[in-house]
Amino acid sequence: MKNNIYPCIWYNGNANAAAEFYCSLFASSKITVDSPMVVNFELNGQKFMGLNGGPGISPIPLFLFL
Repeated sequence: MKNNIYPCIWYNGNANAAAEFYCSLFASSKITVDSPMVVNFELNGQKFMGLNGGPGISPIPLFLFL
């Protein structure tokens, strides 16, 4: 069995807007799943998940994926 692991980023209801913004910055990118709770997107082949989790966790102003 092959399971892919990729980052899940928590948003306060604006995961779709964030995914659209990130996709506008990278040429080879796309939104692959868009639902009220989850937005999956790819940036240059790297998969990410945006979760509309609500205000339970405060966002961090900076993060880095290598």
